[in-house]
Amino acid sequence: MGSIWRIGGYGMNINRLRQITYLGIIFFTIVIWYFLITNTIATILTIVGSSITIGLLLRYMDTRG
Repeated sequence: MGSIWRIGGYGMNINRLRQITYLGIIFFTIVIWYFLITNTIATILTIVGSSITIGLLLRYMDTRG
């Protein structure tokens, strides 16, 4: 397979990038579940608030262009 990110002589193949992506997904899933168990209300409000903010931002960017 080919390499990506060939800036400055640094190359990363697709399999390594996939491993990093999966590790990031697993890590953030564990973090979210930890905070959901320890701080239920604050975590839910944070997730809902950030989702609404991101949704409004995406809608604004979509209608603007």
